[in-house]
Amino acid sequence: MARSLLYICLIAFLLTTAWAILLIVDMAGAGPLDTFQQILAHVSRLSPLYYIVYINAVLVTLAVTALLAGLYVRLRHREPLWASIALAFVPVYTGLNLAVYMMQITIVPGLLRLQVDGDSGAMATWALRLLIHLAPGSLAEFVNILAYAVLGIPSVVFGALLWGRSRMWSGAAALLILSAVADVVALLGLVVESQLLIMGVLVGGFLFWAALLLMIVALREEAEYSPPSALSA
Repeated sequence: MARSLLYICLIAFLLTTAWAILLIVDMAGAGPLDTFQQILAHVSRLSPLYYIVYINAVLVTLAVTALLAGLYVRLRHREPLWASIALAFVPVYTGLNLAVYMMQITIVPGLLRLQVDGDSGAMATWALRLLIHLAPGSLAEFVNILAYAVLGIPSVVFGALLWGRSRMWSGAAALLILSAVADVVALLGLVVESQLLIMGVLVGGFLFWAALLLMIVALREEAEYSPPSALSA
């Protein structure tokens, strides 16, 4: 169990690291993105990097989903009720995030092509304002941040259940809980229209990444030093 979960955690960590690097590279080459027209011009390029960013985001979502399922299997015997409650929110997170990221590489490119059509161009632009992930105030931005706020529920529950198992597990648990708090702050930022608070979703992503790193260390220690009977504990 520990070794399998270690591999899943490592994949999630590497994909999340790649997400951060790709995001930095993409933003560095984007120029100012202060207005919708600037964002639209950036997205309209439909560069290979644009597709890579969102395909990687889909893979990150799937890897995190697998990790949370693994944590449920690990913890269900200890606290079956709370572990089941945490697991119940995982498909909500997965579905919302996959919907947002898949739209960026399927629906958004189609709408960009429709913009050149005089009859449907205005409607396509209206739809793009709703569906472009980078556009502040868009439906896609709201659904994405809502997904991470929902992720906060299993993060808090699993974090609480992992607390105290070891120093590394306690550190990972604390970071999971803090990432959940940051994501909820980002959701509140949408409500009060504060871009500063909305940045909490990036803070939450960094904290989750750090939690993955500590989980890798904790699982590696278990895989190396624990007897076979303890690996499923």
